[in-house]
Amino acid sequence: MKSSMFVLAVLSASFSADAAGLAKPLSPGQLSQTLKAGKSVKIAFANRNSDGKAVGCIGVDGAKTNSGAHLMWFRCDLPTSDHPNNQYWTLTPTKVENEEGVYITIKNSKSKMCIGVDDASPVPGADIRQFDCKNHANQKWKLTTIKRGNRTALSIQNYDRLCIGVAGAMRVGAQLKQEKCNAEPDQDWRVIPFRVN
Repeated sequence: MKSSMFVLAVLSASFSADAAGLAKPLSPGQLSQTLKAGKSVKIAFANRNSDGKAVGCIGVDGAKTNSGAHLMWFRCDLPTSDHPNNQYWTLTPTKVENEEGVYITIKNSKSKMCIGVDDASPVPGADIRQFDCKNHANQKWKLTTIKRGNRTALSIQNYDRLCIGVAGAMRVGAQLKQEKCNAEPDQDWRVIPFRVN
């Protein structure tokens, strides 16, 4: 969408940028207001592993552009002006019948494919992959605010009310899966606004 918002005034200070020079995260409230207004937002999803020493982002395995490629947890990288980064995603509101709140599609900046659940499975443990954008139920997502003491984060929850998490240890190349929502660190995402290195 032409009206994508890359600059939002209120940023969260609870998640410092890592050495790669990522922008500070958007606040859940500002992101929610933008999506409710029907505007698209270009972002990266980042989280920190349980010991707090590594920051990782959702990316496409091998930066592939084919349907069915796995989504994994990688070290966060900034794109360059002439090379789109497979870790950046465009969030676009989508209408869902008989449901409250704002559901979104999440399209990859490089491949132009959407985050979806393998085989549209409603079962915990199914892989998260990228697919041709077809507005199917397994490609509809909702960002839900999580309260953790004095800070807030977001879970990425799908149409079956399962959340995107990192399978096993949060390490480079770990597969993303859908899991029962539990507010553990692997499901605790920050939204990093798009910027070019």
